[in-house]
Amino acid sequence: MKAGLNRSVFFWTLLAVVFLPWGSVCRAQWDGFLVDLSNCVSIGTQIALDRDNWPHVTHYDATNQAFKYTRFDGFHWHGALIDTERGAGRGSDIALDNLNQGHISYRRRNGTLMYIQTQGRVHSAPETVLEGAGQGATSLALDRGGNPHIALFIDGELTYVRRSGGDWITERLGVSGSRPSLALGPDNTPHLIWISREGSEAWGRLYYSARSRGGWVHQLLDPEAHVSGDTALAVDGAGQVHLAYLDWLDNMVKYALGSGDGWALTTLANNADRDQGLDLALDSQGRPHVVYTATGPVSMVKYGRLDDDLGWVFEVVADGAGPALDIDVYDRPHTAFSQDGTDRVPGPWPISDCRVLYYSFRR
Repeated sequence: MKAGLNRSVFFWTLLAVVFLPWGSVCRAQWDGFLVDLSNCVSIGTQIALDRDNWPHVTHYDATNQAFKYTRFDGFHWHGALIDTERGAGRGSDIALDNLNQGHISYRRRNGTLMYIQTQGRVHSAPETVLEGAGQGATSLALDRGGNPHIALFIDGELTYVRRSGGDWITERLGVSGSRPSLALGPDNTPHLIWISREGSEAWGRLYYSARSRGGWVHQLLDPEAHVSGDTALAVDGAGQVHLAYLDWLDNMVKYALGSGDGWALTTLANNADRDQGLDLALDSQGRPHVVYTATGPVSMVKYGRLDDDLGWVFEVVADGAGPALDIDVYDRPHTAFSQDGTDRVPGPWPISDCRVLYYSFRR
């Protein structure tokens, strides 16, 4: 693959990130790189950072109609098709454990839940976890033992799957909807948000679900919001739940903090794209960071963080859409997203909306 514009410059720039303090005069500078111009590849992008703060990205390859995994090893980008079955790779998610092993969930074209494990350039064969109809997102989290937990909708029903002792255990939660986001608390308690469907409407209502000793409890959040698009969820070390979502009616990005006992709701922005991407991650202090797609003459990726003194502060990252976010050990954001590739990819490809993979980090 075509791995970046200048690999040596990229390596030393990333190396500088490791040693450059957050309070530097360069603190507001974003550095970005077009990762792959060989194909129309960046659909459904997800990102995770390893122990060395290098990015690992999953995304759908529209040219090959297959699932692609791309990683940076400190010197070079490496991209590989890890499931070549036609249409595989939609709705993916990725997390890395303490051994730098990647855990990836995604769907095949028929809606089957699949799982792949990676180690460096090596990856396992695609494993069928759960068969069933439906499309849409999967959301993956790792427990303290490195075992994957996955949330998705199968046959229209919210489903929670986890691996224990080599076996996959499935729970059907008895509710229907879309766009699940999963996070595990400090005690490995699963927390979920998802969108219920309101008939044929393009929007739904946001629900929060958590498992207690008595079973799963479902709670309606922000009853006035008409929610669509992506959702994002994280749990801090104190067990507080942070979540972000999109209000379809007013094109707003919203943020909530709390638990099943009460929530504080905040509107962050009112220029959000209704469908093209939203993500949230926490830094080492438990402070939330978000990315989303902003509307305008061209789509832009915007980044926001909760500053201890200034409140929420937002910046433009670059032109693009569908961002995913992770935070490194120095509390710096890294994001991967798509940019228009129509005039960049050497075609011709029979693809009406060609997108290419773009990666950016904040100094």
